[in-house]
Amino acid sequence: MSAVNEIMHDKQEPHGPTISLSLLVTAFLVFGTMIFAIFYYKAELSMSLTKKEAILLSTPLDKLRDYEAAELNALRYQDADRTLVKVPIDFAMQDIVDERQ
Repeated sequence: MSAVNEIMHDKQEPHGPTISLSLLVTAFLVFGTMIFAIFYYKAELSMSLTKKEAILLSTPLDKLRDYEAAELNALRYQDADRTLVKVPIDFAMQDIVDERQ
């Protein structure tokens, strides 16, 4: 056979320390990225919850409960013609029970 038809393969072994170092750097970068992503997610979640709490706490809970109690327990007319009456649910339930007896 002539030298023209001969395939010349690389006869050198890979450099072990270089491969080990590149694998180590890659693993470190992947691990660092994962840690960064976890802390970033927790920070974003915390900021989102803080915003929601600020919205919810802007109206004091006691005032909100007083308003609801006043609205739900009020006996009054719903319209200006005084044809529709708003009756509290407890009063209406008791009225139904009294009718059935």
